Amino acid sequence: MHMVDQIQQLGLVYLHQMWAYERFMSTLNRHVHNRAYPKGSMIEAYATEEVIACCIKYIRDGNAIGLPVPVHEGRTMGMGCTGREVRTDVQEEQLQEAHHNTLNQLVVMDTWVKKHLEEIHHGRYGHTEAWVQRQHKMNFTTWIQQQGIPPYGETNEARLAFGPSSQITSWHGYNINGYMFHMKQKDKKSAAQNSGARFEGIDEATWETKTYYGQIEKIWELDYGGELQIPIFRCQWVLR
Repeated sequence: MHMVDQIQQLGLVYLHQMWAYERFMSTLNRHVHNRAYPKGSMIEAYATEEVIACCIKYIRDGNAIGLPVPVHEGRTMGMGCTGREVRTDVQEEQLQEAHHNTLNQLVVMDTWVKKHLEEIHHGRYGHTEAWVQRQHKMNFTTWIQQQGIPPYGETNEARLAFGPSSQITSWHGYNINGYMFHMKQKDKKSAAQNSGARFEGIDEATWETKTYYGQIEKIWELDYGGELQIPIFRCQWVLR
């Protein structure tokens, strides 16, 4: 039985190699446009494909011929597009909540977030993990200002620690990462719906990753000074 298995495996390898050759010959046959010179047609078409593939690989700034330019070209870093409004009437509680969420989502602040959570864990004295997260949410923005980061510094960490300006910019539409997002209110007047969002979150009770779906209710741009402006979406989330 062992020899039979080996013969079957060799047969499968042979068939695989044979069919790979047959598929390639089928591709070459489609390149034949002059029946008097089939080999020349195959060589010319194959060489042309190889040259084009090589050029596409090494020419970074080439524009595709015959394809429309994407509407979001050049806007991958984030840019408001419609409904700009400068606001100073935002409640301090809402502003601090947006600031806290921003700090917890940025990689540059991971070290400070972990340090603050460790301090709370050391002194929780039997409190639950939910209590730890509540303490972190209430005190983190104040705690980080007391960590010796120079105020009004030139680094992003310093600007983030000091907090955003009380004057924010709201938008009805925003282009970011190659996508266009609209507020739910604006989508009610449009046939195309761009207010949907999805977020992968961690349940604090079970530490399981869950998917949340929602609609964008507000789009804010927080100003941390210099060229550091961070967009943030306020959404109505539903767990599915």
